[in-house]
Amino acid sequence: MKLISFLITLSVSIGLSASVSAAPNIVAVDAANKVTNERSEQTRQANEITACGDRKLILLLDHGPRAETTPWLNQQRRLRFDAHKKACMEKAMQLR
Repeated sequence: MKLISFLITLSVSIGLSASVSAAPNIVAVDAANKVTNERSEQTRQANEITACGDRKLILLLDHGPRAETTPWLNQQRRLRFDAHKKACMEKAMQLR
């Protein structure tokens, strides 16, 4: 009985130590990482392209008794928004 329990314990410990000491396949891991990096780069580029079109211009009220800003400031905001959107679209086109 002692011999059987010793053999079972020995085989379990050898089996566990063999699975723990097994090294990963470096070639397969590198290939998987390369594919993942390519996919994440494509996703990032797609997100940048869609982010350009998703932004909307929000202007504050520039007339009436409770005006929050002036027409000149709204015009400046509009010009900055158009310039930013144009630069974003140019950058997105360069990434394609």
